[in-house]
This record gives sequence, structure tokens and C-alpha cells, in this order.
Amino acid sequence: MRNGLLALLCLCGCNGLFEADPNFTESDGNSTSDAQTTDSPTTEAPSSGPSTTSGDSPTGSSTEGADTPPTECVEDTYEDNDSLGGARVGELIADGPFVVEANLDDSADEDWFKVDIAPSGALRPEPSLSVVASLDTEVCIFVRCTLGDAELDCGSFDAVTAGPNEGDPPGCCGTTAVSLGYDCIGAVELDGFAYGRVRAAAPIDACLPYVATISDAS
Repeated sequence: MRNGLLALLCLCGCNGLFEADPNFTESDGNSTSDAQTTDSPTTEAPSSGPSTTSGDSPTGSSTEGADTPPTECVEDTYEDNDSLGGARVGELIADGPFVVEANLDDSADEDWFKVDIAPSGALRPEPSLSVVASLDTEVCIFVRCTLGDAELDCGSFDAVTAGPNEGDPPGCCGTTAVSLGYDCIGAVELDGFAYGRVRAAAPIDACLPYVATISDAS
């Protein structure tokens, strides 16, 4: 009787103790339900929001064509400005770059422009002139100090004078673009005038339209 009771208890208890866990897998020892919960986020498709690599760049179409030379001559309202004395005056410094849209009529034509230059705070003026055109242009900057004589640092550009006459201001010339630094010898202030000159670098047989920008690093 005792042996039969023990056998019956063992039969019932042992089956409950060794009943297989339905969630157990031999492959990784983890439960199937846990694997499903962990893996479900990795199967979610990424968001299909708008792309920022096509057309959304800050340097998009608004800057395209900014350096494209003009193809047609416009009415040149700056003429007659064929000499230093006839240079057309433009604003610089506080008002930003002086931008000109004009034409060279032929090989003999040259255009002159004039801007005031002065230090801005602790920054020294560094006048520059650049031209966008379909052909190369010779561009020059000449400086005349309000007080004292101008002494220029042309760097890699060519040092020249505005003309053969005594007192002509010194300048620097280059092809398409030129910049310089200067001092006013004998004066404390660097106030003065910068004269920009634009002319064709080689003979031309037709009107040459261009856009010129006179600026100041200060």
C-alpha cells in the first residue's frame, strides 16, 4: 500500500516537474516570446520624410549662375567715364560693395570708378576689384590718400601708376581681379580714394558687357 501510494505521487509530481516549457528553444536558450518582443522594432520601415540632399541645400538655385558673364550689352549709364578725372563715384564701406553693370565699347575704351575708402574700426582697408566678363579684362586699383602719399603693397599683382603725369596715384593691376594693401605715409589716418579701372586685356571688335565689383576687406 505504501509503495503504491509513493508510485502514484511520483507519477503525478514528476510529470508536473519535468513538463517541457513551450517557450524554450534549444537554439539560443531564450524564450520565443522575448525574441519576438526584442526583434519587432528592427522590422519597422524607416520614415520616408523629405530628402535634404536634393534641392534643399542652402547653396541651391539661388546661387546658380552668379558668376555667369552677361551676354548682351546694356545701356551704359556710367559714360562718359574714360579717365581718372571722369571716374564715376560709387558708395563703399558702410553700404557694402559697389557693383557695376556696364560695357567696354571697343579696345580703346576704358571705364573708371571712384569710391571713398577709410578704416572701419580696427580693420585696415584693402580695396579690391573683380570683373566677370566673357573675355579677360585688365583691372586696376589706384589709391590717393587724403593726407600723405599712398604706399601700396601689390603682392603678386603688377605695380603701376595711373598715368605719366607727376602726382598720378599709384596702383596695382591684374587680370580679372586685383586687390592691395596701402599706407598713407606721413599721415595717421588712412582715409582716401580708390579708383578702379576696367579695360579689355586683348583687342576686341565688339562691345564687351561686364559686371564689376569694387569691395573692401574692412
